[in-house]
Order: sequence, then C-alpha cells, then structure tokens
Amino acid sequence: MKYLFDEIEHIKLLGRNAGKSAITHCYPLFYTGSGVELNVKGSELYVEFDSSFSTNENYICIYINNALIQRRMIDNCHERICIFRGMDSSSIKNVKILKATQAFGCDPVNYLAITGFDSDGEFLPINEAVFKIEFIGDSITSGEGLCGAKEDMEWLPMYFDIDGNYAKLTADMLDADFNIISQSGWGVMSSWDNITDNRVPAIYEYVCPPLTDERNVQNGSQEKYDFSSFPADYVVINLGTNDFTAMNGSFDMERINNLTHAVSDFIAMVRKNQPNASILWAYGILDDSLESVISDGIADYIRETNDKKVYYLPIEPISEDDFGSREHPGRAAHERLATTISNRIIGLRIHEL
Repeated sequence: MKYLFDEIEHIKLLGRNAGKSAITHCYPLFYTGSGVELNVKGSELYVEFDSSFSTNENYICIYINNALIQRRMIDNCHERICIFRGMDSSSIKNVKILKATQAFGCDPVNYLAITGFDSDGEFLPINEAVFKIEFIGDSITSGEGLCGAKEDMEWLPMYFDIDGNYAKLTADMLDADFNIISQSGWGVMSSWDNITDNRVPAIYEYVCPPLTDERNVQNGSQEKYDFSSFPADYVVINLGTNDFTAMNGSFDMERINNLTHAVSDFIAMVRKNQPNASILWAYGILDDSLESVISDGIADYIRETNDKKVYYLPIEPISEDDFGSREHPGRAAHERLATTISNRIIGLRIHEL
C-alpha cells in the first residue's frame, strides 16, 4: 500500500526542520543527519524521494535495527528505493533514513525530500529517546572526510557522511536523539576565507538559510526555527577551526578581541533559544591554536551572566594516522571525539541528577 508522507501517523522526524509540509506532502532533508525513523511490521518497505541538483548531489544512509544497510546517492529525479523485502512479516523493523551530506548552499537547485512510502505492513509507535543533543559545527560536524582514501583531496559530496560521524556516534552511545546544523568552511566570526557573511551564528535561528531552491523555501528553509520542536538537553558547539584559518597567521589584538566577543555572543544566542540545555564547546581536534581565545570568550560569558551550565571541552588533536580524506578527521578520530563528548555528558548528567 502506498502512503504519502503526511499520511503516516507513527513517524519520527529527525534533524532540524519546519515540520511535515502541508504544501508539498513531503519531508525535506536539510542538514546532515536529517531524516526519519519508523517501526515497520511487514515483509517489505520502499521509500520515494524527490531530488534535484546541478553540481552537488545528495547521499543517504539507511539503517535497519541501527545497522547500516545502504549508503547511496539519490539521482536527479523522483526515485523509488527498496529498503527491505522478503523479511519476516511478523517482526518489527526499526528503520532510519538519514541524509549523509550537508546542506549544499553552493548549489542553487539542491533539493532532497521524502515524499512517501510503500509497504505491505503497518507503521507502529516509536519509543522516545532518553534526551536530545543539538550539534553545531563546520565540516567536521558535516562529516567531511569520513569517506574516501587519505590522499583524496577533491571537495565532493561523496566524501561526506553521517555514518561514523561523531554526532551520530555520540547519540548512539547515549541513546539520544540529535540534530545538526553545520556548514563546511564556516566559523563563529567568518569562513575559512574570511567572508564574514559565512558564519554559523548568522543562520542558527533559522531553519536552513543556505538552501534557497523554491521547493526548499516552500518547505520552510528560510523561516525562523521553532526551537520548542527540539528542546535540547545538551548543545555541543564544535567551531573555531575555520576562524583560525581565516587569520592567515595574523594574531592582531583587534581580531582576537572580536573573536572572543563573537564566542560570548554566540553562546548567549544559543542560551536564549535552548534555555535548559547544558552547553559544551568542543574544540581542538584539527588545531587547538585558538583554545585560549575560545576559553576566554566562554569565561567572559559566564562572568557576565553567572550561567553555570556552559563548559569548555578540550579535544586532543588528531594524529597523522587518523586522518580521512581531504585532511579531515577519519572514522577513528570521530570515534574518539564521540567518546570524549559522551563521557563528559555522562559526568554532567550524574552531577545534574
């Protein structure tokens, strides 16, 4: 039986979104890790996508019972994909479909949405996760470098991934739901090439401004984000690497002071929108040159607000053996990062309880 997306009652929306679309009867996948979760009792399940791109295609990962079954590119068309068939119709299969690539704003027609499903079974209720984590970052959080050989250096969508991504790994370790807002090359104050418009705080309070295709706009990409739809228990900020690159070796005091203020201001923005969350700023996996600047920005914010739930989390720099493609962290580095963050969250939960 075929179902339009908005005809399914029991479905969990994953990732930052504007909800089910009443206009296009679909669910757009904006950022890395966005997707859906289903519990399906039946022998087969198919999913349908609408997709378009000109230069940057989209990839997805499909999981059954939390095991990766497929990683594939979605073609420039309406596409029907078999998730499973011939399985025991009496068993319940937990299915997750996650976008593996980031929001490619550099491609003006980039678009990906789930439009419907086809199954001979039924969709059952889904258990709620223990808590929620919001991840804010750059190319590291977008999973750039998780696929491909170490010597591969081209900037292509196929080198991005959600599987093995520290954000998903952390959530799996803690039985948490997660969402991601990340842009490769962006920072707190500017992008790697010192473009001040390309900074994560500028898009944080909106759904997904980088995606401007008409269908993305119809589905809410430019709208204010409703933070009450995902009240995070923890927010992990992983920014600073591109701000260091933008300095180009120049550590003048005016720029350092501006960056310190940018860190404080961004924490204040996050706190305004996630009032109950513990906020962790994790930094250092590729380079820790701005550790004192970020730490000072955090300390300034705490001193000004007396906020007791903001923390700096230093990350041990990556070893030469743990690089993936594009001189970015590989899977082993992501695993260590996830373990470090998970252990800190576990410690905070024990303290807070």
